[in-house]
Amino acid sequence: MTNITTKQAVLFKGLSKKLLVGQFDQAHASSDGGAILLKACDERLKLSETLSACLQDDRQQSKVMHSLQELFQQRMSALPVAMLTPMMQRGCPAIPCSKC
Repeated sequence: MTNITTKQAVLFKGLSKKLLVGQFDQAHASSDGGAILLKACDERLKLSETLSACLQDDRQQSKVMHSLQELFQQRMSALPVAMLTPMMQRGCPAIPCSKC
């Protein structure tokens, strides 16, 4: 039986000062690197910026450490990763994960 793998690479422009390239060349691997892709999508679509602009921030500004946009960004990147973790632990066949 022949294993057919597709090797792909994606260049993320404008995410950082350094060159960032994602390569998808391991047949049985997974990481939280998809969060980088989510960040790129958010920045391009301005989703967190748009959502935060819809809300009135009634917090005491002297005690605020993170803007509403930063809070949206954190939740938008953390939730998908947190949802995948239990499925990967159960050995869900739809999600390739590192071999044990």
